[in-house]
Amino acid sequence: MNSYSEFIAQYSQKIGNRLVAFLFRHWLDSINFFLLIIVSGSLFAPYLASFGYSSESRAIYAIYHIACHEKESRCLFLLGHKMSLCARCFSIYFSLFILGFFWNILSRLKIKMRSIKFKVAFLLVIPLILDGTSQALGLRESTNALRIFTGFCLSLGIVFYLYPKLKTEIKEVDSISKRTLSIERQEEVELPYTGTQNQEEI
Repeated sequence: MNSYSEFIAQYSQKIGNRLVAFLFRHWLDSINFFLLIIVSGSLFAPYLASFGYSSESRAIYAIYHIACHEKESRCLFLLGHKMSLCARCFSIYFSLFILGFFWNILSRLKIKMRSIKFKVAFLLVIPLILDGTSQALGLRESTNALRIFTGFCLSLGIVFYLYPKLKTEIKEVDSISKRTLSIERQEEVELPYTGTQNQEEI
């Protein structure tokens, strides 16, 4: 039984290693897919509400409310119903998805894109900080146009500062994981597992 348990543990570890290697190799596709789900959900909630699926739309609103206030005055509307993300949050997620999508295309075309300087990235964040802080302090009320603009600026800074750095780091991790997987495959060839061997050991 111990040998069988060890085999299961080793096999599970190998599957985990390969899953991690896959996610690292396709990190940007994974991020874009996750962002697409978030953006689609924010559009799907008002769509369901407009066709009378109130319980389903309320469930989506409740899930999104964990991360967003969803105040009507700060939301965009679709088919007469507010979206499940405020204008700023929607702009951030949608811009991250669109910019990440085109960044992925350029990356696949082997076009090298260097990371922008931190100072430039920080300057892109300042409009959001000023707009959000002044509104939170009650000094002024922002507009959805400003919320969309500041959200886009933030996403611009994230993609063009962070993504090139992530790509470099993940390349190094991916090369290590590839070497690990090649060693595991060699071990599988040298020491194949058979059910008869386990029965004899048990």
